[in-house]
Amino acid sequence: MLWMQFVRRRHVLREEAGGNSGGGGGAPSGSGYSAEYVKELREEAKSWRLKYESATKAADDAAKAAAKASADLEAANKAHGDALTAAKAEAKKEGDAKLVRAKLESAGLKAGLVDMDALAFADLSGIKIDDAGKLTGDVEAIDALKKAKPYLFGGGTGTASGAPAPKPGTGTVDVRALDASSAEYTKSRADFLARAASL
Repeated sequence: MLWMQFVRRRHVLREEAGGNSGGGGGAPSGSGYSAEYVKELREEAKSWRLKYESATKAADDAAKAAAKASADLEAANKAHGDALTAAKAEAKKEGDAKLVRAKLESAGLKAGLVDMDALAFADLSGIKIDDAGKLTGDVEAIDALKKAKPYLFGGGTGTASGAPAPKPGTGTVDVRALDASSAEYTKSRADFLARAASL
């Protein structure tokens, strides 16, 4: 479009110069163009060249900006993908840990485990979770714990120290069952202190 305007302008100037050339118009004989006409053409060509260079530079700058924006978008997408993958892995790890804990507690209850905090002693190396989320090895881990530390399970033969547990009704009173009046408390305290002094 700009080039066509330049050609039209040049044609108009040429016609004007042609009309004046017969009268001597200040141009040297045989040249056909006046110095003014040539100067105008050069000025116009220069302005078109500058416009072209400016448009080319703007297009190059826009292409560079678009390439940078594309690279930034790709880097942001990669960072987002990495963060999403890490979040999924962390969520799976936490979910697996909760599943293992729940299955161990269930197997421990069935085996008679008295305190669920004792699950910390269980060997978890044999526990596996397949792709479907099915857990195996939990019962084996509890069986191994029961074999290694039987005192952690109910129905054992004694206390943690190996001494037999006291039998109910042999001089010990469950203080939780007492409705302690002042007189009962005083009597129980005196009995306790007497036994302690005899030791």
